[in-house]
Amino acid sequence: MIERKIEISLRTYENLCEMTPKDNSFDYTINFLINYYLDNEEFSDEDAEYYNRQIKKF
Repeated sequence: MIERKIEISLRTYENLCEMTPKDNSFDYTINFLINYYLDNEEFSDEDAEYYNRQIKKF
């Protein structure tokens, strides 16, 4: 795995510490959250584009 540095707030770091099981890494937790978000999006990209066009009409 390639290591990269990212800057996060202390609060975010503490939240990650609480959420990450002891036998896993932050990478595991971050990917879990990303996948959860993508799997549970409220709108598809097409829906979002449609709604944004409608909003611009107002």
